[in-house]
Amino acid sequence: MVLSKDSSILIKDGPQCGLVAVSMASKLYNISKHVSPDQLLDYAQKQGFTKLGEMFSALNMLVLCRTFLPGDSQLLSIEYFNNTPQMCQDFLSGHIFIVPYDCDFSHAPCLAEGRKAHWALITGFILLSHGEENLTFIQDEQILPHSLENKEIKLFGRQSKSLVLGIWNSDELIASNKNLKVVDDKRNPEDYIIPEVGIEAGLANQIIRLKI
Repeated sequence: MVLSKDSSILIKDGPQCGLVAVSMASKLYNISKHVSPDQLLDYAQKQGFTKLGEMFSALNMLVLCRTFLPGDSQLLSIEYFNNTPQMCQDFLSGHIFIVPYDCDFSHAPCLAEGRKAHWALITGFILLSHGEENLTFIQDEQILPHSLENKEIKLFGRQSKSLVLGIWNSDELIASNKNLKVVDDKRNPEDYIIPEVGIEAGLANQIIRLKI
């Protein structure tokens, strides 16, 4: 049982995955002109959010969303994803999510303590059930409670390292988000703007919900 919203994929230039996620989200809105990563980079640099395009603060990402995207944008706890019925209802009612996580070599969520921190745009979900051969599109929020029984949920993830649509386990994405704590020690911290509160307080346990 599937729900998905597609968007045009953008491949990032440098450490701009968060900016690209916002730009990809803008393509899902009914607006005449989409927001480019360059526009977001210029604004974020002027605001002191970033040097090269890196975004280590979910709160600053929320500012970008509220500045450049129409509709409501909210900062929520990653625990919100544990409420599967509510999350699925949000997708059905026109919400998408921007989520920080650790990105492995296949671009799926992993646990690297933030050393592979990345941003993804989560645009929909799929429900899997053993023994069923067919997939049914869910369009009615009222049938959700019954539809979720004995199902495994996976999320559609778009991110700027790949043209391929990710299909990720929701529990793995939650765990990956929660484990964001440090910056890769192979990176020069002088090249980036790190929040005074640190990486864990800046990114972990936080997601952004957008209404399109």
